[in-house]
Amino acid sequence: MNTNMKLELNAETLRALWPGLKKAQPYIYGVLLVGVFGYTAYVLNQAINVQPANTQTVIKSLPKVTFYQDAIDSLSKRTVVNGDVPLNLGNGNPF
Repeated sequence: MNTNMKLELNAETLRALWPGLKKAQPYIYGVLLVGVFGYTAYVLNQAINVQPANTQTVIKSLPKVTFYQDAIDSLSKRTVVNGDVPLNLGNGNPF
């Protein structure tokens, strides 16, 4: 068994490999395109099929709404105010 793994990449070996590489060029491009489209399909599939996280959330009781007694008293003692707006508002020049 010959275990001589001497791999040299020089001009002579490239010239010897060139005709085979030129014939295999469409197949190499095809494999690269299938790989790119396959990777794109995989990424899109992962983006579309998003699953919710499996977290165990404990729903706590909702907070109780309370009002201050001072606020309730002030709302009970409210008075009606005049809602009239003067008609000449904004007509005067302050400068």
